[in-house]
Amino acid sequence: MDRRILVMIVAAVASTLLASPFIRNAFATEFISVNFDSIGVGTVTSSLSQAGESDNWLYTAVINLLWEGDFEGTAVLEVSLIFHNYGTPDMTYDYRQTATFTGTFLQEYTGSLTVVGGQGYWRITSGTDELSDLRGHGTMQLTGGSTWSFAGQVHFAP
Repeated sequence: MDRRILVMIVAAVASTLLASPFIRNAFATEFISVNFDSIGVGTVTSSLSQAGESDNWLYTAVINLLWEGDFEGTAVLEVSLIFHNYGTPDMTYDYRQTATFTGTFLQEYTGSLTVVGGQGYWRITSGTDELSDLRGHGTMQLTGGSTWSFAGQVHFAP
């Protein structure tokens, strides 16, 4: 086979592989800065219950969200607050939230993500489809009403 033809075939195969998002993701390890807002929409479903005869109370809520920015789509947020020694000077609480996001990242990659957080921080723990290898973390803060602003770093894990 002519050497020039072989070089052209190898170049065509290499450019096709590198154009594939799955191949790019396999080698993409650099973190990317991200920013997005999470806006509560619709009705909040919540409950407050006491754990038996104890001073411990559990508050749960489910909130529908709209995400705008580097992540575009919708999410369902499940929040739980466990109050220990409720109503006493020794009261403490544990706060956890899990959001299940469905949409696009950077208007290119589609899929779903599970994002956990609490106390001003968030972390991506898993994903599906083109977001299956996306991982990241960052900070979040309430910016008014039902809007939270998120900032952080993400990357496609090899």
